[in-house]
Amino acid sequence: MEEKTIHAEGVVLRTTDFGDAHRVVTIYTKEFGKLDVNAYGCRRPRSKLAAPTLMFNHIGVELLHGAKVDMIRDAELINFFPITDDLLRLAYASLLFEIVNQMTPLNQKDEDIFFLLINSLRTFVKRNPRVVAVIAACQFIAQSGVLLRLDRCVRCGSAIDHDCAVDVFEGGALCRRCFDQADNILPLTRNARALVDDMIAFDWNEQSHIAVRAEPLHDVEKILIAHLQSLIERPLQSLKFLRDIRSMPASA
Repeated sequence: MEEKTIHAEGVVLRTTDFGDAHRVVTIYTKEFGKLDVNAYGCRRPRSKLAAPTLMFNHIGVELLHGAKVDMIRDAELINFFPITDDLLRLAYASLLFEIVNQMTPLNQKDEDIFFLLINSLRTFVKRNPRVVAVIAACQFIAQSGVLLRLDRCVRCGSAIDHDCAVDVFEGGALCRRCFDQADNILPLTRNARALVDDMIAFDWNEQSHIAVRAEPLHDVEKILIAHLQSLIERPLQSLKFLRDIRSMPASA
């Protein structure tokens, strides 16, 4: 296949170093979806690719599209988000980016996912990172078509308008009658179900408001993580980092 030059706008999802000075950069682009591209020599001190190819950056890239690998010829930084300035923000942003990376195939365009990443990065630096990550994860799985069913019991089909439970392996909520006969369930209150609806409908513009209380947020986060782990079928590495950050003593 003949090599050709293509241009794209994207967000750096992940980086992997190889060799003495090179890096594989996973970029979620607006034009082509997720791409794995090689940035040769980008870890050398004077490389013009060094700064743009860092994780969480919003960049424009010129790629040499080849038969086996794509290579970055040039890159420019469009937006820098100070994610690494705060450890908790870094942990939650890393978790979100790992989820998106694990659950999206290469070369499948989806502009909704690209804009979700951009909007979440902008919001991480303004708002509670835990809330931002859970909202973004809810919207991502809804866009991906793998949202748990929470309005009706997945076993008997009865409508649910009360506190219930969720079985992530069965794909959604269980009514009181059915969850008495189930194992490995997680509690889901009426408030937590309402919070999921609010998060999916959340508008990322600066004027948006969402009321989030600690207990429903905890329940939704726990269910989301269990659901995502069941889909990905491998440990989310960012969870260990997040747990380590949470366990750190508060500074005096």
